[in-house]
Amino acid sequence: MTLTYAFSSTDMIDYISLPKIKTVFKRSFSKWASVIPVNFTEIDNYPLANIRIGFFRNGRFHLDEDETWAIDFEKVKSKTAIDLES
Repeated sequence: MTLTYAFSSTDMIDYISLPKIKTVFKRSFSKWASVIPVNFTEIDNYPLANIRIGFFRNGRFHLDEDETWAIDFEKVKSKTAIDLES
């Protein structure tokens, strides 16, 4: 099975670059694909993607924009930051 994913062009956070966010999701999807029979493929067509990724305040599955997200904990000095990859 292959699932497609795409990133919102408008509902993102501004303090982590889109390329870095994409890298984290690609790495995470790769980890999932190594243990389950699913492949993940990024597409540009957000409305047609099986998994639509954005940062929202409400939704069924969302990444809470009110949280502090981090990729590099050496750069982000916050006791409340959440690891984006995890």
